[in-house]
Amino acid sequence: ILSKTKDRMYLKDNYLETYDMEFQGRNRRYYKITSNGMILLDQYRREWASFKSGVDKILLGIEKDGEK
Repeated sequence: ILSKTKDRMYLKDNYLETYDMEFQGRNRRYYKITSNGMILLDQYRREWASFKSGVDKILLGIEKDGEK
């Protein structure tokens, strides 16, 4: 679940679109990622992979190509 602040930021910057639909008498908000959002998500994934790799090297002693 997105925080209100992040929700607004991603909507304002056109990374997400929202729409409301009624379900069992109540409105539900749905989110859809835009093409700009997919680009940002890819960037976040690359950053996470780099960060994770660094942590793995420290914690597991993994070097390049999986060697110790």
